Amino acid sequence: MSFPSHSTLFISTLLFLSTLTSSVTAGRYPTNQHAMGKRRLVEKAATIAVFPPLAYADGQISDGTAGSAQAKAEAVCVTPFDGLDLADVSSDDLNNLATFREDAENAETELFNPAIDAATGAEATALKNGKIANKVLKLTCFDQVLKIQAAQGASNSAKITDEQTKLATNIALDKAVAGQPQKGVTGGSAESTPVDIAQSSTTTTSPTVAGSSSSGSSGTASSSSGSQVFAPLSFADGQISDGIAGNAQARAQAVCVDPFSNTSLADVSAEDLDNLQTFREAAETAETDLFNPAIDAASGAAKTALSNGKIANKVLKLTCEVQALKIKGAQGQDVGSDIAAEQSKLDKNISTDKAAAGQPQQVAA
Repeated sequence: MSFPSHSTLFISTLLFLSTLTSSVTAGRYPTNQHAMGKRRLVEKAATIAVFPPLAYADGQISDGTAGSAQAKAEAVCVTPFDGLDLADVSSDDLNNLATFREDAENAETELFNPAIDAATGAEATALKNGKIANKVLKLTCFDQVLKIQAAQGASNSAKITDEQTKLATNIALDKAVAGQPQKGVTGGSAESTPVDIAQSSTTTTSPTVAGSSSSGSSGTASSSSGSQVFAPLSFADGQISDGIAGNAQARAQAVCVDPFSNTSLADVSAEDLDNLQTFREAAETAETDLFNPAIDAASGAAKTALSNGKIANKVLKLTCEVQALKIKGAQGQDVGSDIAAEQSKLDKNISTDKAAAGQPQQVAA
């Protein structure tokens, strides 16, 4: 019988031990390829943008039919951040959102306003409805920008409240004309919808300041005492005299009453009351300085449309007046007889507006 040599046994032993070590190591640690794969997945998750650059034409919501601007705007500016702690939003995503908001604001001043000035009749009304939808979009995005900044350490709660007040006013204006045509300024189709934005629940680069994990949704401003609920409003932005007669009551309430719906009238601030009365005065000035001369100079269908627009403006003016008196009454002033007198005038003009339902109406330039 022959036996293996010592050298052969030594080599065999080394091979066995080498194989055993490799097997054990493979069981305890991933291979280089596996580790690299996992690292690539982590790096990919860390760089996914939740709000990539968005062109205004792709994100605008002003075409189609009025009445759903709030939901459309939230789909563009809020929904992409669902599931993401706002404290973890990257600077790129925040900058992209802020840039889109600026584009919406530029569209208002550089596109909508000149187009509205140049248009007449139904075309002007559709553009004005589109402008309101664009305001809802702009303000929803700004509200989201401010919430992200707050989650990342900014002290801007007063600014958030102010912008939400403006947002609530424009949402109410959009709902007041629900079902009417609206038109954008980018040549979109009548029923175009905003482009989907890529989103991920994975966090991006993390700022050091903790914040709320909820992106929040747009809504009315806080009803606590001292919170602004009626921001300064120009007559041009709040007027209700364009379009079709017959729904002045609802439109006027959307401007002058609905912003106070979640607030005790006894708690309305002096500033909010002053802003409401200033807007009422602007509506009264429009009646005497704009409508009356325009009606006197017009004839035929134009005269009728302006007269209908004046009635709508009276409903607006008186609705604001009654609301202002109710606030004063809730705060201890003796205004009972004044309310009754103004309410009687309001009811008369609401009836006149309803009698002309379906007829064109026009605001005086």
